[in-house]
Amino acid sequence: MVGNYRSKSSRIKKFNERNRAKSDARKADRNIYFCTSCNKCWEIIGKNQGYSKSSVSYYKNFPTYGKVKKQCKICKGE
Repeated sequence: MVGNYRSKSSRIKKFNERNRAKSDARKADRNIYFCTSCNKCWEIIGKNQGYSKSSVSYYKNFPTYGKVKKQCKICKGE
C-alpha cells in the first residue's frame, strides 16, 4: 500500500511540473511581443513584478514563433 502511494505521488509531481512549464510558455506568448521594426521581442514589466514603475524589457535572441507582432515604445517614439 505504501509503495503504491509513493509512486502515485511521484507521478502527480511530474504531471504538475509539466503543466507548470506549459503554463509559463503560455504566459510568455501572452505578455511578450515581437517588434517588426527593430526585430526584437519585448515585454512591459509592471509594478506587480517588484519594480517601482513600469518599464520595458527587450530580448535580442528570443524565439518569435507565436508572438504577437506589435511595435515597441522606442520605435513608436514614445
